[in-house]
Amino acid sequence: MDDVDVAILRELSRERVVVWGTQDPRLSAQAIARRLSLDPTTVRDRLRAWQKEGFLLGFTVLPNTSLFGAGMASGALRVPDPRAKAGVLAALRRSEGVIGLMDHVGEWIGVGYMDESGEALQEHAAAVAALPGVAEATPPFRVPTLVSTIDLTPLDWRMLRALRAHPREGLAVAAKEAGVSTRTFTRRYERLVEGRALWSIGLYDFGRCEGRVPVQLILTMEDAEAAASGWAALRKAHPGWFAGHVVPTPVEGSPLQVADLYFALPRMGDLDRLVADAWELPGAREVEAYHPLRFEMFGGWADERIAEALGS
Repeated sequence: MDDVDVAILRELSRERVVVWGTQDPRLSAQAIARRLSLDPTTVRDRLRAWQKEGFLLGFTVLPNTSLFGAGMASGALRVPDPRAKAGVLAALRRSEGVIGLMDHVGEWIGVGYMDESGEALQEHAAAVAALPGVAEATPPFRVPTLVSTIDLTPLDWRMLRALRAHPREGLAVAAKEAGVSTRTFTRRYERLVEGRALWSIGLYDFGRCEGRVPVQLILTMEDAEAAASGWAALRKAHPGWFAGHVVPTPVEGSPLQVADLYFALPRMGDLDRLVADAWELPGAREVEAYHPLRFEMFGGWADERIAEALGS
């Protein structure tokens, strides 16, 4: 990974966290190249290399959870014995209510939950906390997401099913499977995107990175203004950033605000400077640094709900 790779990753995530489906599904290699003043062939070659080397595991398309009256929540697990971690990860992939994970170097695993109700969320979190090898589980907190603004028709649900099956093969392939013309599919696809009905998500194995050190920085700031200005200051001081956002709602019961930030640092030694700069930000209350390993999202829940919507 070099500066060009970081710039492409930044364009894919559009300055937001990559893990909650903020990537623009219509963003082509040509569009990325135009924004970065690169040859489109360069961008295509880099994306192919990402997949060949195992960094980019692929893309998935998921319906917005709000279509089912649900939200999303996040938590974390601590697994102190590295020998137990593979088993915990395998169990998470099978756990009801778990829709994604971010594995990190060391003891911690981030977990994404389906938030259908407070009671169901607590049940899912309790089941995960009881997995063999888990020594600690943080209480899940709700993650604000953009709610879909449209109601879906049976054709829209068929399109989502086709997009799930062919996330990167082009709209013509998905249109054929959905049983409509490419023109009709493209027009209605634009409606789905603009109506926030679907998420397009890249899946990454950060452990495959060479030449850069992936870092997730979680800042707890005294208020929203401090979080936003702090993130702007770190972007300016550390050009290796590629994604990040300020969590829209404050920490429950206080005005504290969290910023979730991602960097690809040139050297491990740059991590100390990044953390030190973060602590120097006005309003900094806590700084946590982690090394992400692998980001995954699971689509079994989506397939089940799409099938229910289609009556099949």
